[in-house]
Amino acid sequence: MIKLHELWKPLNASPAKQRGRERFNGNKYGMFIHWGLYSQCGGVWKGERMEEGGTGPKVAEWIMRRKEIPRAEYATLAKTFDPAKFDADEWVSIAKAAGMKYMVITSKHHDGFALFDSEVSDFNVVKATPFRRDIIRELEQACERGGIA
Repeated sequence: MIKLHELWKPLNASPAKQRGRERFNGNKYGMFIHWGLYSQCGGVWKGERMEEGGTGPKVAEWIMRRKEIPRAEYATLAKTFDPAKFDADEWVSIAKAAGMKYMVITSKHHDGFALFDSEVSDFNVVKATPFRRDIIRELEQACERGGIA
């Protein structure tokens, strides 16, 4: 652990990291978004709420682990992931209207499903869902147009 800290410390002190921290601290107010296949479940799997049984954190994005859902079964959620009303420009507009300066989104959570097109895995929003759009790219472009970091 000490060796890792010795490697990390100079990287953390780099001018780029310093600028990034200053920018983050200066922005103060932003939006954090957790969104993925788990969002469809609403914290319920086969009629059983997250709080009932299982292991792991009692938060919706951990439903696969908490309810011990086999990976192949969980992956079938991709077949119905179709956020047709998603509008990245609208999200940015709402964030700006609320005074937010930045947005952070879980582009790929622990379940391995990516909200972006990936050459590494087909388990992503573009290749595995009926939506077939790159949510992260759309959000990135909307943030750039809207002046959100």
